[in-house]
Amino acid sequence: MSRRRGATLTKALLTVGCLLAAPLAQAISVGNLTFSLPAEADFASKRVVNNNKSARLYRIAVSAIDRPGGSEVRSRPVDGELLFAPRQLVLQAGESEYFKFYYHGPRDNRERYYRVSFREIPHPQPDEAQPDRRRGQHGAGGGDGYHSGGAPARGTV
Repeated sequence: MSRRRGATLTKALLTVGCLLAAPLAQAISVGNLTFSLPAEADFASKRVVNNNKSARLYRIAVSAIDRPGGSEVRSRPVDGELLFAPRQLVLQAGESEYFKFYYHGPRDNRERYYRVSFREIPHPQPDEAQPDRRRGQHGAGGGDGYHSGGAPARGTV
């Protein structure tokens, strides 16, 4: 398989951890907790399902890590290196939506790892003042779009 020069493993592995409070641990579904973005791919997507009986707000946060595992060192991703959209969204009971991840960093032979955290927050029912119940907001892995997600991860995979 031919690859562009310097692109081998550039888009690296994305390591996903769920940022969930203990009582909410069974209310969100994100599928496989570890996924990768091959060098030849433009983006990866992750489906989030609201398994609750009411609406929830889902927020995402991304940290660069030196390596996956128990003693990982977290840092803020380089501005623009890993972009994601949306930053947050509201899902009604039983609804699902995709978060997309775009790698725009250096094209070299170095693997890069990221900890992606999803935070679930109870959300009031939308009223007539907000007719669009699914207000997604876009973010980026750095700059103004980088947002940390509240409490530290309790159990990451």
